[in-house]
Amino acid sequence: MRKFLSVFDLGRSIPGTTLPMIQQRWLDDDRSARAMRALVGMGAIVVHEAGYTQQWSHESPRPTVLVWVGDRPAADVEAQLRLLLKTFAAGEGDVVVIGGDSAHRAAARAVSEGSVDRAGVAHVNDAGELWIGYAEPGLDRALRAEFDRADAPVVDRVALVEAEREQRERVAKAQAEVASFNAQISKQKPWITWGLLAVMIAMFAVQLRFGSESLSTSVRLGAMSREKLKGGELYRLLSYSFLHGGVNHLLMNGLSLFSLGAFYERLLGRGRFATLYVLSALAGALAAALFGKGGVVVGASGAVFGLIGASVALAVKPMGALPAVLVAGFRRNAVVNIALQVMVSLLPNVSMAAHVGGFLVGFAMVYSGLAHPKDTPMEGRDAPMRALGFASLLLLGAATVAGVVHGRVWARGDVSAWQRYTLAPTTMSMRLPRAPNAAPASATRFEWRVAEFSEDGVQAGLIYGRYAATPTDDELEDLARAFVAGTQAIAHPSDTFSSGPPRRSMLGGFRRIDQGFSAASGVGFRNTLLLRRTGILSLQVVYRSAERADADRAIEAMLESLTEP
Repeated sequence: MRKFLSVFDLGRSIPGTTLPMIQQRWLDDDRSARAMRALVGMGAIVVHEAGYTQQWSHESPRPTVLVWVGDRPAADVEAQLRLLLKTFAAGEGDVVVIGGDSAHRAAARAVSEGSVDRAGVAHVNDAGELWIGYAEPGLDRALRAEFDRADAPVVDRVALVEAEREQRERVAKAQAEVASFNAQISKQKPWITWGLLAVMIAMFAVQLRFGSESLSTSVRLGAMSREKLKGGELYRLLSYSFLHGGVNHLLMNGLSLFSLGAFYERLLGRGRFATLYVLSALAGALAAALFGKGGVVVGASGAVFGLIGASVALAVKPMGALPAVLVAGFRRNAVVNIALQVMVSLLPNVSMAAHVGGFLVGFAMVYSGLAHPKDTPMEGRDAPMRALGFASLLLLGAATVAGVVHGRVWARGDVSAWQRYTLAPTTMSMRLPRAPNAAPASATRFEWRVAEFSEDGVQAGLIYGRYAATPTDDELEDLARAFVAGTQAIAHPSDTFSSGPPRRSMLGGFRRIDQGFSAASGVGFRNTLLLRRTGILSLQVVYRSAERADADRAIEAMLESLTEP
């Protein structure tokens, strides 16, 4: 957040007692004084210390160093410049070389052109001519404006020193404000942020235990689903925020929460922070449900984008919440964060609606002052906001518990937990993962959905066709061949291959035929036909190829449980 300027003689050690002489020499030399005056005009100051002079500015984080050539040869100057540039943070900084002739300018040019880290070098020769190889834009403009002046006014030493003193006082005051700000926001530990991260990690451990890559695991644990919301499972509007689609997803949101959450919990206070976080998560879910592409949504991104929205609101309207010296850097960081997060939002399988919803709520709460630290202690000890924050966290926790308890993820695939249901309007009954929803296709054809991919790991449906008359054995065989041909025609697109030839067997005295296919996308399809004397029962199952064993077990359990009085 600051810029410094060092002034020194290359390769020479100068005792502290000579500092007044150094200052006087730089002011007496018009070239040096002009360079110093240009930088002071940028809002910098000169702070004298042993052996060199530091100059601070709040306009740029790039360091600048003034170098006096003196009687040193060009080769020595070039070597020293290269060594000096290596000390700059991230390789970025500027050096202004004072004095010398064409050989020294060639040395400065060689250093500038050989720098791959955008380090800048400018040179003012003995004739007072300025050359700039590269420099930070503000420094470039200031130097050119000073050295392009036709006149060469006498340096007002008193005014320059007075400007230096005044700016030094302003910087000291700004540094004191920053130190006080850092001390104030560091008083309390970010317990809520750490607690949210702990629950996030714990929930991911549960996902790993029951299959973190499985959609049904996420849905059973409380993932946001538009269809589930329509069914009244409103707890999903919050419970989704602790679930993640994989390790990378968890790391990205976890690191964002760790860095942003700790800062804003301290800045806003625990009550305001908790309220902002929970409402941003809620807004993200509502936006995804209303404006998203559908499907299942998981992740803390909605809440994290609420924190990003808060940072943008503070950058636009700090209202005294930040020291003035930090505002410019805060705004730059806000722009960078927005740019990065917009790119993330454009990635496939990312809910931009959830991101936008969380961002808008976080921005609005801080910009409006509802979650602004200006009028209350940063510790957030005002009772109303503490109560609201506690209620928000309680609601978030209750929603998370509801997702775990209601979803019973541990019972997924547990055949013993299935219930027996009658396939109305027939008299047949089966043990099924969930109650079949009857959808009669006609007077002699009935269809039921008996398992949902999002919760049971398979999408299973039953189709029953009643014969108009009892078929003969030959007619049953014709039906079997038609079934195989029909299944191959329906479930055999270009990217799908057969899992093997149709398998024939007997089940409960009835003919059984199994036909399976797998797709390159990782989805499997299996159709099982039972040729009964009263009708044909077809069980059609779609599953992930990685979960084929679970699907096969579910199919066998359903078929073996079939009874008919």
